[in-house]
This record gives sequence, C-alpha cells and structure tokens, in this order.
Amino acid sequence: MAIWFHGQQEVHQDDILQIFAAITQLYNVTCALSEQYPLPFKLRIGAAVNTGYAMVGNTGSGEHPDYTAISDTVNAAFRLESATKEMGRDLAIGATTYSYLIGLPYLHQAFEQHTVSLKGYDDNTITYGTTFDDLDRFLDANSSEEMTGITGVASSVGFQDLN
Repeated sequence: MAIWFHGQQEVHQDDILQIFAAITQLYNVTCALSEQYPLPFKLRIGAAVNTGYAMVGNTGSGEHPDYTAISDTVNAAFRLESATKEMGRDLAIGATTYSYLIGLPYLHQAFEQHTVSLKGYDDNTITYGTTFDDLDRFLDANSSEEMTGITGVASSVGFQDLN
C-alpha cells in the first residue's frame, strides 16, 4: 500500500497523474526484476487508485507500530486491485478518482468502464480500468513540467501466477 497526501483540500489532475507515474515506475522495476531473475511464471502486478478521506497514523503495540491508513476509501482500493484480475486490466481506479481526470485528453480511450462486485460491498461498483501500455500513452499525452513531486491516495500492489 502506498499513501499520498494532498497539500490542499482539493485534488488536482496533476496529483493523480503523478500517482500514475509512480505506479508506472513500479511496473517498470517489476519488469526489470523479472528479466534479471526469471521465474517459472510471468510476474505481474495489479494496482488500484481510490481517492477519498482516511484516518492515517500509527496503529499496533509500542514494540510493533504500523503506520497505516484506515477507511472505506482504503478498503475499496484493495478490493479494486483484486478486481483487476477479473477485468483483465493492470490498473483500476475508483469513480471519484476518474471524475478528477475528466477533461484530460485520451481519458476515455485509456480507461474502460467496468461494473464489478467487490468483496464486502452489497452493491456493484463502477470502476475504470486500463493496461500499463495504455496508461503510458495516457501519461505521455498529459505530461507536464509541473509533475515533479508525488502526492496522493491509497493503492495496492498484488502478484499473480498466470500458470
């Protein structure tokens, strides 16, 4: 899980694009490691980004504190990451995250709408999925010189044996 903090109350499109760039870097590192240390199966990552409020801080005992985020936003991010497998996509984003991106070039070409059933949720959830190749094209089309820092939301990375 990765947690990004927004410096202001409002999320900006560049905030989300920076997060996507970080996810792309994780993917590239995973590919390089997979080539350097071959496994009997293809190493894949899935990621999800969900935007919202969370309680952030240390939990656990004094000897084993754990810095984490807790909220429905975080739970949904983990469930969305799991949904990437059934969607056949590498990245899933929540509807709120998607709404912050409306107006950017190639958004509708890069992200396809899916309706998924998430564990622990009674109603189906609308999410948007993309592949790492389409995400790269989307980032190239929307890159700006202001994209220098990382800020954020919650995401989750999972591994899947394709055999």
